[in-house]
Amino acid sequence: MREDLLKEQLMRYARDGAEQAFQPGPAEIRRRARRHYRRVAALSVTGVLLAAGVGIGLGLYGRGATPTMQQPQPPVTSPAPQVVPPSTAPTTKPHPTTTTGAVHTGPPSSFVTLVGPPNPSASQAPRVGVVSTSTGKVIRYLSGPPAAGASVARPVVSADRRWVYYTVSAGSGPPQTYRVPFAGGPTTKVAETAGGNLVVSPDGSKLLFDARVAPGGRYGFTIRDLARGAERFIPFPFPQAGDVFGYAWSPDSRQVALVRGAVLDNERFPTQLFLLDVATGRWQEAVTFDANHGPAPEVGHLNVAWPAARRLAFVARIAGSGTVPGKHQLVYVDPQTGKLTPSVVLASDLNNLSRVEVNFLDFDASGRSLIYAVEGIQVSTWWLGGRAPVRVSQFAALSTDVNRAYKGGHW
Repeated sequence: MREDLLKEQLMRYARDGAEQAFQPGPAEIRRRARRHYRRVAALSVTGVLLAAGVGIGLGLYGRGATPTMQQPQPPVTSPAPQVVPPSTAPTTKPHPTTTTGAVHTGPPSSFVTLVGPPNPSASQAPRVGVVSTSTGKVIRYLSGPPAAGASVARPVVSADRRWVYYTVSAGSGPPQTYRVPFAGGPTTKVAETAGGNLVVSPDGSKLLFDARVAPGGRYGFTIRDLARGAERFIPFPFPQAGDVFGYAWSPDSRQVALVRGAVLDNERFPTQLFLLDVATGRWQEAVTFDANHGPAPEVGHLNVAWPAARRLAFVARIAGSGTVPGKHQLVYVDPQTGKLTPSVVLASDLNNLSRVEVNFLDFDASGRSLIYAVEGIQVSTWWLGGRAPVRVSQFAALSTDVNRAYKGGHW
C-alpha cells in the first residue's frame, strides 16, 4: 500500500516538472501572439480575394456562354445640353429641352392664326385657320371668306383649346365677335363690342377688348362676362399719351397686366407696368422700367404675356453698336418685386438701319412653349420651347402673293 502511494506521488512530481519545463516565458508569449495575428490577417486577405475572384468568374460566366475578360464596355452617356447664352441667334433646328434643363415634350401640335386664302384666285382677305406647328401648313379653316369690305381680327384660343374667338369688322357698325369650336363646327356670335385685339381669360369666363373707341372719348378696356352677357368699361389709369405695348390676363384670371410707354421722342414719361384688379376695377402701378438699369419693354404689338404668377414676359431691344445689329430679347419680370430675368434672344435686326419687331407673344397652357411673330422685310413665325427659337414659316412682307401667309399665332 505504501509502495503504491509512493509511486503515485513520484508520478505527480514528474508531471509537474514536465509542465514547468515547457511553459514559455513572457517574451515567447508575445512572439507567438504576433505570429498568430499575422496568420489570421493573411488568411482573411486570401479569403476576400478568393471570394472576389469567384464572384467575378460567376458574373462573367453569366454574361456569356464562355467566361472572358474582353467583354465590351457600356456606352458613355453624353452630358446634358447646356443653356445657350442670350446672345445666341435663332436656329431652325428644334431643341427638346427647356431652359431649366427639364425634359420638354414640345409645343402644341397646332395653333390658330389668320391665314391667306386657300387659292390665289380667291379674295385676299385672310381667314381663321388651324396651322401645324411642325410643318407650318394649314390643317383646316375655321371661318369662311369674309364679306366684301370686312376684316377679321387676330383670333384667340381658350386655355382648354375648345373654343376659338375672333372679331369681324364691317362698315360703321360695332365689331361682331364669334366663337367656333377648335375642332371645327358651327360659328356662334357672342358679342357686339366696340373694341379690338380681344383676349380670353384663362378660366374661359371673360373676354377683354382694347376699347380704342371708348365712351366719352376715354380709352380703356371692355370686359365681357360670357355667362351673363354683361359688359363693363374700365378706363386706363393715364391720359391717352404714349401707346399700349401689350396686355395679358394673369394665370388665375383675376388681374390684367398692361405695359404702356412713350412712342414719340417728345413724350416725357417712363415705360410702366400697370396691374388691373378685375373684380374691383382698380389699377396699381407695379413696375417703372429704367432702360439705364436693365432691359425695358420695346414698342410692339401685343408683345406681353403672363405664363406664370411671378413671371410676366415681354420683349426688350438690346441696342447694337457699329456693325453689330440690335437684338430682341425675351425678358421676365416679377410683377410683385420688379425683378428682371433676361432670357434668350428671339430675333436680331438685319442691321442698325433695318430693324424688326417681335409681336403677338403667346404661351401655351403649360407656360413652357412660346409662339410669336417677327416682322421686318421678312415676316416669320417662330416658337420657343427650349434653348433656341425654331422657325415655323416665313414670307416676304412686300410680296403680292400672300396666299396662305400668316404671322404669329395663338395656342
